[in-house]
Amino acid sequence: MLSTVISGIIALLLLAGLSVLIVLSLRRQKVLNTQYKNTTGALRALRSVLNSAAEGRPFATVPEEEQPELEALLDQCEALALQIDQASGRHNAATQVAGLVYRLSQQLGQSHPESRLHYAAGLIYDIGLLDIDPRILTAGKIREDQFDSLKTHTKSGLARLNFVPADWQPLFRQAVSMHHENLDGSGYPDRLTDSALPFVARAIRVAESYIALTSSRHYRKQRDSDSAIHELKQHPQHYDQVLVAALDTLI
Repeated sequence: MLSTVISGIIALLLLAGLSVLIVLSLRRQKVLNTQYKNTTGALRALRSVLNSAAEGRPFATVPEEEQPELEALLDQCEALALQIDQASGRHNAATQVAGLVYRLSQQLGQSHPESRLHYAAGLIYDIGLLDIDPRILTAGKIREDQFDSLKTHTKSGLARLNFVPADWQPLFRQAVSMHHENLDGSGYPDRLTDSALPFVARAIRVAESYIALTSSRHYRKQRDSDSAIHELKQHPQHYDQVLVAALDTLI
């Protein structure tokens, strides 16, 4: 009789313990689901932008047979990056921006071949500067009419992309023409807004601004990394905050 009672008590305790575990598990799952939605919602939106903005095959994985073509393209872009930096007077800026664009691409789940294409585009996004009067590029302070001339580099650079294979032209054209656009439509040259801006343009916008802020310029002092990241976070109307957060984890 006693053993039966004890067995019943043990069974009740086990059942009660199991009920507690189930409740705790459900609460934990609810918390995890909330965290998942908060942390991945923006990433899912970014992936949607990537997919909808793609033309041709700019974000497709590069097949093995196209690897030599990609290597040749990278060589050309790296050579052009040196010319662009020389023209702008910004030592190694193109390589630094491209390197960050590559790391951001990897951080946000792009494949290695895709990230290398983003790196290549990041090397020459400012190729239009080769068409700008060098006196404007190196001037300590420029007039409004000179700034208007400077802004044309986002359009003139498109004519210099004939060396890029047709399959990858859309990606490179996005990089060259859209890297000064802002999410709220206040950028140039076409005042594009959030939904119209592909990943490569957003990434270059963030990377270029970070490199500019942390580099010495004749018109202002350079900032440290924390200050630069803080500045980017203060302007969500300009910079994709998913990319800024990813950059913050990389720096």
